[in-house]
Amino acid sequence: MNRILVFLLLCIGIFPEWILGMEIIPLNEGWNFHRGFQAPASEIVKVTLPHTWNAGDGMFGNTDYYRGLCNYSRKLSVPVHYRGKRFFLKVMAAQTVADIFVDHHFVMQHKGGYTAFVAELTDFLVPGKESILEIRVSNAQTMDIAPICGDFNIFGGLYRGVELLVTEDVCIEPAYYASSGVFFTQSDVSEKKAHLKIETLLSARKTTVAGCEVEFQLYDKEKLLRRVASAVVVSDK
Repeated sequence: MNRILVFLLLCIGIFPEWILGMEIIPLNEGWNFHRGFQAPASEIVKVTLPHTWNAGDGMFGNTDYYRGLCNYSRKLSVPVHYRGKRFFLKVMAAQTVADIFVDHHFVMQHKGGYTAFVAELTDFLVPGKESILEIRVSNAQTMDIAPICGDFNIFGGLYRGVELLVTEDVCIEPAYYASSGVFFTQSDVSEKKAHLKIETLLSARKTTVAGCEVEFQLYDKEKLLRRVASAVVVSDK
């Protein structure tokens, strides 16, 4: 995978907004949920994200609540016309450790219950074919993942929702700490103007980013376009 950081240095006096070149598909509906690694059909329930399995037993200061492994699964299909696209799963938060699987193939693990993370699913999804997406989440007590202890309960679950991101082969990198991939640094700020450095992290799998053009659009507080600037990538090294 090729990555490159593109930046411009602008002198502006307006507030910036940007549009990322990707399709965002919510995946909050249609999840099957159960405790443990496996469960009989009678114990599998339908849930909608955001969800926590401690909504009942973790309330009102109760410290004897379930802390362990739970499983979320759902069907996931991408249309045939998405062939050639890239697919990323964005999990807004999973308390505390999450393992991602597609058709029982391990994709990645994320540790930490308060940060979003992104897993690329391009190699695991086939456009036109239905797959099974599983997210196994555990809020079991650990000694290497903060918080180790506190005066609050550690509510397990997918409590901020999940999205599927669809991009072209060359895209703004969505997997860099689940950030937007666009970064702003301001300097020499006054009431009339400010110097603004805009940096964009690009990603490509099969093609080169050399020759790609990155366009920055800056809007004022009334959402009127005030400035357009572009930079051409001259190298993917």
